[in-house]
Amino acid sequence: MSTGFEDLEGWVPPSPSLTKEKAHSGKYAIKVDPTIEYSMTYINVMGKVMPSKPNKLHLTAWVMGASKEADAVLTVQMLNPKDGTSLMNEQMHVKEKIKKPGEWEKVEMEFAVPEKATFTDEMRVYLWRVGSGEPVYMDDIELSIVR
Repeated sequence: MSTGFEDLEGWVPPSPSLTKEKAHSGKYAIKVDPTIEYSMTYINVMGKVMPSKPNKLHLTAWVMGASKEADAVLTVQMLNPKDGTSLMNEQMHVKEKIKKPGEWEKVEMEFAVPEKATFTDEMRVYLWRVGSGEPVYMDDIELSIVR
């Protein structure tokens, strides 16, 4: 999965988090701020985005915080869509990764795919504001198979 938010297939629901205020590439990015608690969410069935079940996944994204106080949590989840059971919930506080507020910075996460995950389970990727009073932007997300 890879997106710069120019092609929104899989990103739901429509949200004011999609913005032209700042973008790492293209015209669009997503943001969270005091009026937007959660960004648009990428939701897709694992079987549609992966040719085979991986052991590990790697996520990269470009983020920008408006100030040193700006924070959000980049979240990757795997859920059973039938009963909502969480199989995995990996999170990264963006504030800990931002070295230069107001500039785009690349962040990365690597995580194991749970043994019990199946191709009918959902992958979800989104940004959560976590109470920050300053905007945080995210663009050019890529989720890839490690092995």
